[in-house]
Amino acid sequence: MSERGIGVLPLGAGLSAALVAIYALCALIAVATPSFTATHGWLALFGATPPLTLSAVFRAILANIVVAWITAGAFVLVYNAVVGRGSGRTTNR
Repeated sequence: MSERGIGVLPLGAGLSAALVAIYALCALIAVATPSFTATHGWLALFGATPPLTLSAVFRAILANIVVAWITAGAFVLVYNAVVGRGSGRTTNR
């Protein structure tokens, strides 16, 4: 891997943590304030109906992790390929 490339492991772990944290935050807000519907979109995106059962939360967290790793894999492949070719510009540093 080139010096300027991105590794799939740190990106996948970071994206997984971010998506799970956002999902958990939305779930907590939905439990605390059921009438606040802004969180329900995120819960429905990766979850099942009803969104706040133990089974649905587990499946949603698993789905967030899977989506994060697929995204990381695709992003790293494309990014490292583009960076490997260079931008075609030269800089004086």
